[in-house]
Amino acid sequence: MMKKRIFAAALAACLSLAPMQAFAGAARILPSVTVNMHGNSGLTCTMTDVLSYYKPTHIAFYFAENGTISFNQEVELLIGWHTRLGQHEVKRLQPGEKYTVSDAPGSKSDGLSGQVFLNTGDASFLFSAPIVYVDKGERRVENSTLRRLLTFSDEELKENNIYPLADIAVGGLPPEPAAASPTAQPLLVNGQRVSGMEAYNIGGYNYFKLRDLAQVLNGTEKQFDVDWDAERNAISLA
Repeated sequence: MMKKRIFAAALAACLSLAPMQAFAGAARILPSVTVNMHGNSGLTCTMTDVLSYYKPTHIAFYFAENGTISFNQEVELLIGWHTRLGQHEVKRLQPGEKYTVSDAPGSKSDGLSGQVFLNTGDASFLFSAPIVYVDKGERRVENSTLRRLLTFSDEELKENNIYPLADIAVGGLPPEPAAASPTAQPLLVNGQRVSGMEAYNIGGYNYFKLRDLAQVLNGTEKQFDVDWDAERNAISLA
């Protein structure tokens, strides 16, 4: 049993784990994803801090406050809240250059709008971040749309014509973050119970930190060392 636990811990390589908060509903914020742009062969957009669902009818993407966009080709963006009225800025974005969506300027009284548009000639796209206001010199963020979408169930998302970003993602979406919760799973070494060990339950399995295991097994036949190989960017067990 002890060997199985050590093997599971080594596979996880969990030098540190902390409880993670899961979003309600089916939608979540993705740290990074690349999508194919409809109607333009070869054009892709890499987005950070973006909702895992989008609106295909208007091809709208929804971002958290610090969400960015970048493209693999040069594009011309229309930036501003009143773009449909012709009140906008034009920005040429070079390949690989990042733009923070919430930095899009709005009216002087409102501050920042968080609305960016792209027209490829074949299709139009909206990149929408939480609206940022400057109120009496203080920056205020309004993200009611994003907050609402994060609470929607699968059925509610479909009813509102919001569909999975996985449909157009290059290589699919990154895996969902695993929820980790502390557990009081006992650990025995040579028949003796070890106290003070931090353990976490993830997906029904218990995980221990490798350095903790190395410490409690020190001086036994199963002892091992944990080192960091900076050249290979990897954990070394010996």
